[in-house]
Amino acid sequence: MLWVLVTASAAPPTGVAVCGEDVACVERVVEAAWGAVPDAAFVEICDQALAAFPEAPAAVGWWTRSGELLYQRGEFAAARTRLERAVLLPSGPGTERAAMLLLDTLNQLEDLVGMEETAASLLARGGWRSDTARTLRVVQEAAATKRASIIEDPAAAAAAWLSVVERFPGGRDTPTALQNAAFQLERLGQFERAVEVRTRLLGSESALDPRLLAANRQSLAFDLVHLGREPEAAAQFEALHDRLRALGSGDTPEARDALINAAYLYPQLGERDHARDLYRAYLRRYPDGLDAGRARDRGEALAR
Repeated sequence: MLWVLVTASAAPPTGVAVCGEDVACVERVVEAAWGAVPDAAFVEICDQALAAFPEAPAAVGWWTRSGELLYQRGEFAAARTRLERAVLLPSGPGTERAAMLLLDTLNQLEDLVGMEETAASLLARGGWRSDTARTLRVVQEAAATKRASIIEDPAAAAAAWLSVVERFPGGRDTPTALQNAAFQLERLGQFERAVEVRTRLLGSESALDPRLLAANRQSLAFDLVHLGREPEAAAQFEALHDRLRALGSGDTPEARDALINAAYLYPQLGERDHARDLYRAYLRRYPDGLDAGRARDRGEALAR
């Protein structure tokens, strides 16, 4: 009889209405309707059930399922409203599903602030499975990272990136956040702070891929040059070259540039012999390099 009531051409809520105060009956009607009636009809059935029993244990599932149908139809704003209602109720069957769908809906709506704040609120609520809690942290960090990436003002962007670092220590986006914060500080001419940030990034060197490592060390060296700290800059260029060689990336433009830059700086520090050795090393390793002629001329001049 229930199945007939739900699937009949009459108004879908009829099945819910005949249940009266019997919440178990309503639950069976909604369950029978799932996947058996048109989407709009199912949403209407859920609305009738929620109007009659807004605090029923199954209410989380009713909000979630109707929200999921709207999500699948691309009606993200309407889906958001229902999924937000679902996660506000005491935890029950479907709560974790509602939370994940809500975050995905906010992503579809490109509401980064909403994603970050919702993930933070859900985490604070607690009671999640470990994998769900981990996903919530990842979503929160990813939203904060994406928000920082679209800020055009250098000062605001630097602050946003540093906020990501401080709020998500050891997060998967920490190296990228430090790199981008330093870049924005350099745009502002704040080389002292940029050096601090890039030096901090070197503390997680083992987690960096060679290209990010190269970019960071190279930028750090140039920051030091800007500050008149040539001895440290020379050491950074040379360390970069040695590190790239150890990683098997010794024949890259970054490695060649690092070596020639180190060789260029050392004579200014009175270390002529070391500079000459580096120029000779450049010619041995990169005989056809773009700076081979300059390395030969300067190396010969230092040998006189």
